Amino acid sequence: MSWRRWVGTAAGGSLGNSWVWVAALLCSAVLTSTAVWAVQGRAPGGIDRSAGEIEVIADASGFQYPGALVPGGRFYVEDLSVQCSMGWPAVDDRGQSGFFTAAHCFPERGPVRLIIPVRDGPQIQVVATPVRPDDDVDLAFVPVPSLGLSSGGQSSLFGKPLSSEPVSLEWLSRHRPKICWKGQRTGFACGQTRAVSNGFLVFTSNVRSGDSGGPVFAVTDEAVYPVGVTHAVDGPLASATPLLPLIHDWRIHLS
Repeated sequence: MSWRRWVGTAAGGSLGNSWVWVAALLCSAVLTSTAVWAVQGRAPGGIDRSAGEIEVIADASGFQYPGALVPGGRFYVEDLSVQCSMGWPAVDDRGQSGFFTAAHCFPERGPVRLIIPVRDGPQIQVVATPVRPDDDVDLAFVPVPSLGLSSGGQSSLFGKPLSSEPVSLEWLSRHRPKICWKGQRTGFACGQTRAVSNGFLVFTSNVRSGDSGGPVFAVTDEAVYPVGVTHAVDGPLASATPLLPLIHDWRIHLS
């Protein structure tokens, strides 16, 4: 079930046997209020909804004023008064660099003005047109060639190599690895795989409003693997939109 169809069936769903994703889908309205949709879908059988232990690696202070393309860093969509988190750095087939994030950060199509906060200096402002080839998927590529990638990079995490190739939902369902994420509200933290359902990865988290679009990745004994971007939250659980197979279909690769 696609995320748009999931939203579309919410109004007629039965609350008695539903999974309520309170999401915005995790985008927050700047400063004043939170844009929230309650997205109802059938609860997958056997899912463990208890609050798992969350391992906090770093607080959100390093993501509030990124000043560059920082995975998990905050950005504003000025025209829509929302803020989200930058996801995976990537390059399209024309050589344009940019980043993946959640499509619901951009409810309207067309060019938008992005604001990247800078701690000591003027904010960075760029105009970009998010690429959203598939309306049924909560994933967008934002080409911003003028926005430099943070010098810190992400070539490795936890002292392990970061794979350039994302893993599939089938792989996640089979291996059930530790899942980590970065976001401008919660920082850098890790939880556990709980389920693969309706085309999303479900995992334990402390994800909050504003973390939408931040990178989600799997950690094994051997390596760290890209998974997707933060999509929605339901109490102690969050969901991620997977990168595969869409980035191959869109001819975009991670950088």
